[in-house]
Amino acid sequence: MKNETSNPVKPFLAPVTLYIGNLNYKITEKQLRGIFGKLAKVGRLKLVVDPRSQKSKGIAFVEVFGKENAQKAIKTLDGKRLDGRTAKVSIAQERKGPFQKTKSPPRKKKKPSGLASLMKQKKI
Repeated sequence: MKNETSNPVKPFLAPVTLYIGNLNYKITEKQLRGIFGKLAKVGRLKLVVDPRSQKSKGIAFVEVFGKENAQKAIKTLDGKRLDGRTAKVSIAQERKGPFQKTKSPPRKKKKPSGLASLMKQKKI
């Protein structure tokens, strides 16, 4: 008879996105994946670059699996020197502000004013 406990089901670890700021502009995604990979399983990783120059903006977003692993990465790396600069690591916040993609309420039609309004009223 097979031992049912020999192949335990691994618990699902929800992804947590971390914000990493104040990075050296020359750091690569491969280097970041290596740094965070030592602390947790890494999912998506986005090194933010300027669209025109393709140069790093010194910030990145790293997805790690599990809240405990995210807290471990923050505790280990926040305030530490990474490639000559003091890194800022925290849980990423939801995007807010004028560039957030949300559904806007439908716009109200403006009433015609000036000459156009008069022309409609008097049917000139």
